[in-house]
Amino acid sequence: MIGSVNFWHELRWSGEYVARNPELIVPTLPSAFLIAVANHLVWRRSLSWITAFFQWGVSVIVVILGILLGFLALGLVIALVWDGQYRERVHFQRAWRIFSLRFADILIVALMVGFLVSFFSVFFVFPGLVFGFLLMFTLPIVIIEEEDAFSAIRRSFQLSLENLGESFTFLVVVLFLGVMGYLLFWLFGFVPYAGVVINTFLGGVILTYTFTFLTRFYLALARL
Repeated sequence: MIGSVNFWHELRWSGEYVARNPELIVPTLPSAFLIAVANHLVWRRSLSWITAFFQWGVSVIVVILGILLGFLALGLVIALVWDGQYRERVHFQRAWRIFSLRFADILIVALMVGFLVSFFSVFFVFPGLVFGFLLMFTLPIVIIEEEDAFSAIRRSFQLSLENLGESFTFLVVVLFLGVMGYLLFWLFGFVPYAGVVINTFLGGVILTYTFTFLTRFYLALARL
């Protein structure tokens, strides 16, 4: 227990919820596929430095697109978890209604926050982590509290800084999941073509679990 959030409880609840509702993985699969393709391009041996440079450039573009799609998937998963947290099963129709009503602000956040986090993560790493830390609550605020994109960004800054210890602990947990996922991606990346399929499913599971955990963490932190 750290402050008002029981991390072990939220981690366990998130895992059980995803296990009970495996269809939650579906929205994250396009993003996971793009990231798996980028991983395949990075670790595939090239015949010349020109080919290697081309593969690296394409992989960066694909990763950025995957992250942007990931933010849209995050919006839908938040709606699914928010709508279904007191139910046994998720309901895509109700969640899609919530998602579509807030789509304009979700798209703005996905483009703004997605670009900031993906660009700085790919090229500078540490600033990307800082932006991710300060802006991680933006989409939950847009969808659950129905704030506009810019108000949600300000609120996310405030919530992250006011709950610095808990937010930092959450970031460490997510980074651990990310490192474990990267190692598995690297391992399966050596499997020709089938590795892309395996990593797509694996990435979908990791993204879905992380998104569910983020939603639960936000709800606990905001006491909603």
